[in-house]
Amino acid sequence: MIPITMSYFLSRRRAGRGRAWRWAAIFCLGIVVLFSGLGLLTTAVLGPFGIVKLGSSPWVNGFIAALFVASD
Repeated sequence: MIPITMSYFLSRRRAGRGRAWRWAAIFCLGIVVLFSGLGLLTTAVLGPFGIVKLGSSPWVNGFIAALFVASD
């Protein structure tokens, strides 16, 4: 996903190349910080073994699969 994001920002004509790199880096870092924070928060609430149980739940996996099918 990061190469796609970088190519989007770099292909913009109005911004200079340095500015495009800066925006792309901020965007990518934002994604990393967001998902790392969500993972840490979920681990703090459920604990490490709760995460394993959540990840192996057929209901959770079915819900995620339904999201992928619905977004297609």
